[in-house]
Amino acid sequence: MNHIRAFAKLLFLLISLLTMLALVSCGSPPEPLPGEIRGRVVDAQGKPCEGYTVTLLPEEGVGSTAVTDRNGFFLFQDVPSGRYKLSVMYRRGSLLGITQKTIVFDASSGLDIGELVLK
Repeated sequence: MNHIRAFAKLLFLLISLLTMLALVSCGSPPEPLPGEIRGRVVDAQGKPCEGYTVTLLPEEGVGSTAVTDRNGFFLFQDVPSGRYKLSVMYRRGSLLGITQKTIVFDASSGLDIGELVLK
């Protein structure tokens, strides 16, 4: 009987630990590192947009893209200082939409731009 009680306690602790890990992993990512630009794409209801392509275009040179994860987060790494246009293009039925944001970035620190809301 004591073995069953010990097993039940161990099982409860294991389930509790896995639940806490799942909750922590669904939260916000850590603060961005130097040279990183990150953010999140959500729809008008605040739901994360998975699989959307985010484009980072510098005033001069070639841009880069990132794809949002299942929680709507995106990340650009090794970004040099400069002025950029961040954009997300999306389709709603037969309409094509775009959400843009202009940013000035200092590569000595990271930047979390917060949420880009698709309207």
